[in-house]
Amino acid sequence: MSFLLGGLWITGTGVVFIDTSFDPVLILASDKLLAKLVCVSVLTINATLIHNIVFKKAQKAKLSYTDMLVMTIPGAISTCSWTFAGFLGVARPLAEYLSFQHFLILYGVCLFLAIALMVFISPIIRRNWSEKGYVKGPLSFS
Repeated sequence: MSFLLGGLWITGTGVVFIDTSFDPVLILASDKLLAKLVCVSVLTINATLIHNIVFKKAQKAKLSYTDMLVMTIPGAISTCSWTFAGFLGVARPLAEYLSFQHFLILYGVCLFLAIALMVFISPIIRRNWSEKGYVKGPLSFS
């Protein structure tokens, strides 16, 4: 995972150099680029959490409902962030209409919806995992 994130940062840095020559004025003038930097930063922080917390929980023989939420919410953040980063990559026509704040609001709404959906469907996941013996007890919230 570190290798892939490193590749993302290296290739992204190359694209930023091609587009801006690292000129701070040009970087700060690009709302879409700033939004992409925020998104990739969230991806990097989230990947660190997944690597240091989620993977350790996944090694447990049985999971509590809380364990499941701790594992699935970063997954929702990751999925949403990768999708949004892809969207930003093709959003050139929108860049002239949307400001940095608009991109961040759109990203925040997407994150909220992804997390809300995961929390909403987590009882279904819990039920299915309970039937297979992966989750401790039918009403375990510890």
